[in-house]
Amino acid sequence: MSDVRVIEYEDQGTWVLGLELNRDANAKAQFINQEGKTVRIHPQRITRRYSATVRLTRDGGSFLSDLAREVAALQPAIDLCTLWELVQPDGERMSVEDLCDLALPLTDLPAQIALFRSMREKPMYFRINKDDTIVPREPETVSAMLVQEAQLQSQNRQKTEFVERVVACLREGRTATRQELTPTALLDSLRGFSLSGDEETRWLSAAQITTRIAQDTQIPLTPLPLAAFTILQRLGVFGPLDCPAVCSLAAPEHFPPEVLAQAQIATQKLGVCTTGTIVTIDDEETRDIDDAVSLVTRPDGCIEVRVHIADPGAGLEVGSPIETEARVRATSIYLPTRRIPMMPETISEFGFSLIAGEPRAVLTYVAVINPDGEVVASHIEAGAIRVSNRLSYDEADASLGGSRSLGEDVDLLLRELLRITRILQAQRVARGAIDLKLPEAKVRVNAQGEISIKVLEADSPSRAIVSECMILANTIAGRTARAEHLNVIYRTQKPPESPLPMHDDSSGMFQLVRKLKKGELSCHPGPHFGLGVDVYLQASSPLRRYSDLLASLQIRAWLLGLPQPFEPADLMPILGNAEAVADEVSRVERKSTRYWLLEALARRSGTVTALVLESSPKLRAQVLIEDMALRVYVQVPRVIPVGERMSLRVTHVDPLRDQVVLDHVQIL
Repeated sequence: MSDVRVIEYEDQGTWVLGLELNRDANAKAQFINQEGKTVRIHPQRITRRYSATVRLTRDGGSFLSDLAREVAALQPAIDLCTLWELVQPDGERMSVEDLCDLALPLTDLPAQIALFRSMREKPMYFRINKDDTIVPREPETVSAMLVQEAQLQSQNRQKTEFVERVVACLREGRTATRQELTPTALLDSLRGFSLSGDEETRWLSAAQITTRIAQDTQIPLTPLPLAAFTILQRLGVFGPLDCPAVCSLAAPEHFPPEVLAQAQIATQKLGVCTTGTIVTIDDEETRDIDDAVSLVTRPDGCIEVRVHIADPGAGLEVGSPIETEARVRATSIYLPTRRIPMMPETISEFGFSLIAGEPRAVLTYVAVINPDGEVVASHIEAGAIRVSNRLSYDEADASLGGSRSLGEDVDLLLRELLRITRILQAQRVARGAIDLKLPEAKVRVNAQGEISIKVLEADSPSRAIVSECMILANTIAGRTARAEHLNVIYRTQKPPESPLPMHDDSSGMFQLVRKLKKGELSCHPGPHFGLGVDVYLQASSPLRRYSDLLASLQIRAWLLGLPQPFEPADLMPILGNAEAVADEVSRVERKSTRYWLLEALARRSGTVTALVLESSPKLRAQVLIEDMALRVYVQVPRVIPVGERMSLRVTHVDPLRDQVVLDHVQIL
């Protein structure tokens, strides 16, 4: 038998009763919960200590259970509104006993607890002071709080109805109608939470809704934002080919009317058109073709490598709707499921694109190469060309490999280009350039969800030609801009801080990439370590990247003797936007590609072959699934040397959560 005090404390979001066994200042307080167990309760969790002591003559747990039932039975009899109307005119402080006597009328401990709970649940009528005296609120305050309470109840009712409608749709396996997804504020908060997590301003409410829906529909709860994405995808808010990275992309897919209107009437000012054997080499599906190449043999034995780059400046002006929109978008975006262009297709794929047989304005970057393979001179020309042949990489490789003829002139051009570009590449490597040949997957997903994966050949001769010609043209652009003090945005890269590892194979390549510093955009010229050039200005993709378009516009104005359209002060905001968009687009393209590679892996059965890129003593290895160019981590039975190949069995893949489980089978 002992004297105790009843307390009320918070436990997992609800208020429960407990017993405080002693209040000795020299000893830690002990508490009994409603299960009769002695527990420790942090002082901040205790919301109220009732002043009257209780002589405990039985088990504490049963006492608290009986007390809780008495309190629950008394609460419905308490009408706070009527009680407030009765005492408010006096406006005096009152004790809990006095109010209990008026409200019930009872004044014992269960009545006091019931009254305090009622006032906590409906705080608009009375204010509880620190000394436990109670004061009726002013009428204006009560009115305002009642309005707030009504609004809150309405919101909670809307949430409950929203959850019920969504759960019904998911259980029936159908998409939701617009009416079923009202109010739109709840849908918007759920969408924002699914893409931004706790960065969404209404994330707590969205998290609660997600939890309720997921629990009722057996959708995995972790991580919670992906549970919200799954819910919205099944409801039809997100498409079946969407993934969170793509849905979070802020880039608009449609152009404003004024941009489309200008694109319909945009024409290029063309001069005399250069003809001859001029070829473009691209992927088969490429439509925005912005580069072509040709060769000219001079009487002195030197060869001119002529890299022709589309010249949008011949058909649009700075400040026009198209240029302004391109400045905001900053780049075209290439996703497995779709493409979001920087400029309308009317001009990026037709009017300004270097389509075979059509006259097009270009800026031509000319490198004069002597018989020893040295670049002895270079310059830039503004003009027009008519492409003679459009080639795919596969067609060009077949010609270079001797398995297919594209015509004597084209075959000869490709062989000579390969000879020259190999010399140029060797010169760059001698200057310290890194010849990276990382496997890369090109992933495409059609409207039916069918996935095609093509691992680009690292040793493709035609890709080497295009790559070296673009590096050559951009180096010429950079040196010209530096010499003429043009206001442009350069691409630079600082050297690594430690020696680079050997990189003879794919595993060595990945180790090397980790050592390289990230390339940077700069308003000031500087060397590019990885390319082995003293200055580099990306100007070869003006239909796809705004920094290239800016360079093209500046160079064109300089060639024509006109003032530069952009002053130095104009570059910083453009640079800031270009960097921010480039980082975001790179992230989205990378995550979207990985999502669909994992989806393709999930659809496979049996085993896959993988190359070990990194091995840890903790029996965890990073491997490359070579026929997909996909890197994943796997558990291994022992430390496996880097460079070894192993067979792995596909056990579990969740593309949405980036989860992969591959079981080790054997070392190959």
